[in-house]
Amino acid sequence: MKTSLVRAVGVLVCLASFVLGASQAGAQDEALRREVRAWLDANYVDSDASFAAKVRGQVEQDLVEGNDFLMSFGPRVMRPGRAHQIHVFAGRFYAFPLTEAQRQKLMSSPDGVSYAGGKRGYQIEPTRAFVWNPQIENAAGLDPRSRINGAVTFEGREPLPEKLAVRMSYRIGRTTTQKFYYLDAIPAENRGTLSFSMDPLMKEDDKEEIAGPLVVFVDLCEIVEELDPQFNTRTPKIKVYSNSAPVLLDVGAASQASSASSRAFGNPSPSSRASGLVGSKWRFGGTDTTVEFLEGGKFLWSGSATNGFWKQEGATVTINVNNFTLFQFILEGDRMTGTWERLQGEDVGEKNFSSLQRI
Repeated sequence: MKTSLVRAVGVLVCLASFVLGASQAGAQDEALRREVRAWLDANYVDSDASFAAKVRGQVEQDLVEGNDFLMSFGPRVMRPGRAHQIHVFAGRFYAFPLTEAQRQKLMSSPDGVSYAGGKRGYQIEPTRAFVWNPQIENAAGLDPRSRINGAVTFEGREPLPEKLAVRMSYRIGRTTTQKFYYLDAIPAENRGTLSFSMDPLMKEDDKEEIAGPLVVFVDLCEIVEELDPQFNTRTPKIKVYSNSAPVLLDVGAASQASSASSRAFGNPSPSSRASGLVGSKWRFGGTDTTVEFLEGGKFLWSGSATNGFWKQEGATVTINVNNFTLFQFILEGDRMTGTWERLQGEDVGEKNFSSLQRI
């Protein structure tokens, strides 16, 4: 039986800047919609056409409204025959394959589809920093009543606020939670590793247990008080200055997790993946551009040969495209996240967030 869908130069220069910003945002929104639609087309199959239309309609509604949401799919409605959970968070799309044990903790039926979503409770600012390779202790068997300790790699591209915090966001059912860890100081070189420690997922007096797969997003933010003209009061605003890096936790799992679980986000097993890229094909997030990894450090760029090279060192993957653009990623299952940097040309030195999804 299906799990039901629940909706839980002065003015001219300023105007030109506004129009340009709106145009760029519109292009990013459309790229996100294409990416999510392409994933559904490639993976979601359902014999119940009416229900499938509801699923796609809900996705389209959230994409148009700019909401954050997640959907979980049982293996019988997935072409790969493996359960998945997808997220749209802070304007980006993420897909996570789930083990059968994880699926059973989310839904009783293998042909189930579940949904949770809602409006963002934060404000996305122009990117000032990039974060990647988030690590959380005991990610493959997190005790929901223990503190959440971890670290994330970051690199600033512009000055960051003095009162900067690491934010961790996640959704359980209809409830979205945001936890914050305020940093004492930012490394002087504006790059490095930021350690954090968050309150547990559950309080001591919580009666309902939290167990199963849980995706959390780690980013950098500032909390400021701004005047609300409607009520003439000052209210807190969360301003996010970086991309958001995901971690897939297995909450309440046995500490001696299986090898499949131990290779989840946040607890990568580089040795088990070292030979897995040759022959695989990946798509850059929000685009139709693909990269196919070949033997000997060679690769195909959207089907064409290049003079560049790629290499893998543990979970770190580097792609040099014709000595023009350098990509550096952290491999996390069927997804990579990291940055690209221009090596030559007018925008030499420019660096931005990038991601790859296995196809």
